[in-house]
Amino acid sequence: GKYETEGAMGFMGLGTAAHLWLGLYLWKNCRGVYCTGPCPRCSVFSYCAIDSYAGLMISLRAKERMKELNIPEYIYEEHSYLASEFCIKAEERGIKVDVENLAKTDKEIEDKKDSLFPQNPDGSYPKFNPRSNIQVLAYFRGKGLNLKDNTKDTLRDKATLIAEDYGFETLNDFLAAPELPELSEIEQDLVNLFIFKDSGKGVEPWFGPKYLDKKGFIHSRYNFTGTSTLRYSSSRPNFQNIGARGWGKALKRLIIPRDPNLQLLSADASNLEARNCFHYAGIDVTSIGDVFSWLVENSGGILEPVAKELGKSPRDVAKTVFHATNYLVGITLLDDLELCSKYTKDLIKAGALLVFPDWKYFGKTVAFTGVKLAQMVFKDKKNESRKKILDLQSFYFKTYPQIREWHRDVLARIERDGCIQTAWGTYLDLLDSPLKAAKAGVAKLGQGSGAEFVQGKSYEYCKKYPETPLIAQVHDELIWEVPKSWDDLTILKFCDILTKESHRIPGFKSPWTVKVGP
Repeated sequence: GKYETEGAMGFMGLGTAAHLWLGLYLWKNCRGVYCTGPCPRCSVFSYCAIDSYAGLMISLRAKERMKELNIPEYIYEEHSYLASEFCIKAEERGIKVDVENLAKTDKEIEDKKDSLFPQNPDGSYPKFNPRSNIQVLAYFRGKGLNLKDNTKDTLRDKATLIAEDYGFETLNDFLAAPELPELSEIEQDLVNLFIFKDSGKGVEPWFGPKYLDKKGFIHSRYNFTGTSTLRYSSSRPNFQNIGARGWGKALKRLIIPRDPNLQLLSADASNLEARNCFHYAGIDVTSIGDVFSWLVENSGGILEPVAKELGKSPRDVAKTVFHATNYLVGITLLDDLELCSKYTKDLIKAGALLVFPDWKYFGKTVAFTGVKLAQMVFKDKKNESRKKILDLQSFYFKTYPQIREWHRDVLARIERDGCIQTAWGTYLDLLDSPLKAAKAGVAKLGQGSGAEFVQGKSYEYCKKYPETPLIAQVHDELIWEVPKSWDDLTILKFCDILTKESHRIPGFKSPWTVKVGP
């Protein structure tokens, strides 16, 4: 790209794709961060010829594969259009940064970072000093988790496993989500420690000198082939890892219009993943405002005692339990010997194991342990806590049997086809273990369809309003620069596309939170 200041070698590059699709030798393995050219050992013309050949042949092979999988041609056409009309143009156009307030925001982030691990009046830490390798390892060892060290890479690996447990494809998706299920104490400590380490350079990872041009613009590179659920990834800088909470808000305040006659318009889809899961299950949520409040209102009062015991709102309990249940948190598979064992029978009798005898997946019986959710909600995994959680899950399945039937259908398709396909037609091979494939398949539909839905809206806007370009997309949020002269009626008219049914998910609609300002 025009604005690249550093390179990278990864699994999404042309060299890897050519090796996987065409069996070509990895001729690009000498390229990377330290290659400045001209190449001392490769023929430039031959090198470029292989680049061109590989790109063309991969494209042709991929189109053949699309036909085999019954993936509609318009998916390719829409992606090509967005690549040119959004990804490339957004990179070239850039985003204006409030350079004058960088130092102030840097200080604000540092203060918020320190608030993750507040100190006692004497300067000690209630749990551990996040900068002390000895204290960190000892603390987590005492909680039953052995960390090999206190480095960012190790913490990222552990935090990524937590994100995957909750149905998120990437750690960035997890950290940027506007709403999350409540984490257990050890999970929260791990995530906070990773955030602490990852934000060590303040605003620099997003607005550092290597990204800012002379006019105060950053030129992030967008790519929609970087994730399996087709969410945009971005690099140099990575705008997809700006959190929705904490200092993410401070970072977002640094984005300003390029012209004093313009203002920013932001539209964020509400409860999108939960709505997608309900839609796939056949539950009509088109007239529902907040999904989790709606669940509370239709729970027959079963959430209130648990919420009162925890000192939380019923909505928070609903969000934790039902979001996690949608993404199969706590699912396990039992063979016949395990089902007949005294240990399993004792768990069932204690209400600490929810078994579905008629639900088979890869020859085993599907069950839910409640362990993960009990740790999240009650901070322990005792049988009594698991029973309370499984009672809520059982109530959820009985009240909305469509959810369980949707899960059964998804798992049956994964077992039969080894893949999952969204309503729009995109396709994901699932080659991992049966349990991981099950969670990935549901995430592809919940999160992946959400990504497709939001990108579908950006496609419609690029087609209808080319004179009002989309300057950024951060997960489920779309951002434009619009004239300050627009009145409320003009803004409502502009937002009309958001309220319509998506061509990518037939019959699906979502409410949006719209904000306008500097």
